[in-house]
Amino acid sequence: MRFWAKLLTFFLAMLNMSGTVSAAEDMRFVEAVGTTGYYVDVNSVAYEAYSLADARIAVKKADANRMYVYAMQFNRLKHTYRIYASQVIKYDTKEILESKDTGEAPRFYGPASPFNAVVDYLFTIGGTKVPPYVREIDEPSDNETADE
Repeated sequence: MRFWAKLLTFFLAMLNMSGTVSAAEDMRFVEAVGTTGYYVDVNSVAYEAYSLADARIAVKKADANRMYVYAMQFNRLKHTYRIYASQVIKYDTKEILESKDTGEAPRFYGPASPFNAVVDYLFTIGGTKVPPYVREIDEPSDNETADE
């Protein structure tokens, strides 16, 4: 049930953009690889457990005049991400070129992936947005290990 409630929340957040940047959006730069920038909307971050964080992520490709906005979940122990919804936006006009709201299976991100910086950022946002139960736990619980 939580999955569907979260999916609905993220889908509504994506609809809220409606072709323009939302006033509630607070995109923060995290990483760059060449002409591609990775951003986190700090107003969309939600934590489920020690290793799980949900957020809206923007990938801006300056050389292609495109911005890809994703509603995602990251599992920092398993090094996986899951895309719940996405939009392809023409960056200069903010025109939505494509929208997709179907969930995808989790995918692995490797050691060289920019998503490592995104995940590090999600769990260290100035220590202010991360709930105490996330900051204070040094080890995962028995039912939340990297081997699952």
